[in-house]
Amino acid sequence: MDEADIDAIIQQCSLTSNTDEVIPATGMLPPDSHTEFCLSFAERAAKRYLKGDLSFTEADIALNWLYAISYVSDTAPGEMPDLALQIYDAFDSGEYYHSDDEPDVDPELKYTLPRIKELIES
Repeated sequence: MDEADIDAIIQQCSLTSNTDEVIPATGMLPPDSHTEFCLSFAERAAKRYLKGDLSFTEADIALNWLYAISYVSDTAPGEMPDLALQIYDAFDSGEYYHSDDEPDVDPELKYTLPRIKELIES
């Protein structure tokens, strides 16, 4: 699957609330390798987020979808490669305020952005 295909799936994640309908709505076939797809998808979403091509919300929705097809849906294999899971966790950490943070702390800026930079730029 090339970057244009992944970009189409990322966009569809924001348009389709049913997890199982995202890939079919793009007209593509499911990927051959779940592991390779997870890595390509997570890295592409993270890189686009860093470049400013995706907002935090758009990238977060895409990574939540990836998590769902990996662990939650009826056909989920119950796994994701470590790097993809770390990228998911970085976005997940930016979704909520952490109890030990001051009220003015932006969780995206404190948790997500630095972790994504670390994972993608290293």
